[in-house]
Amino acid sequence: MVDQTSVLYDTLRSAGHTVTRTEFNGGHDYACWHGALADGLVRLLGTAPH
Repeated sequence: MVDQTSVLYDTLRSAGHTVTRTEFNGGHDYACWHGALADGLVRLLGTAPH
């Protein structure tokens, strides 16, 4: 899926959206997802309470 997410990333950036993208070597299990999910949520929602 790296190629597809790269195209999506480039498309969104060229349309003026602020996006982040991280590649990692891992599977679809808790050990790989727990850290990446938390990092993604912090990027999306921020760290300060609303």
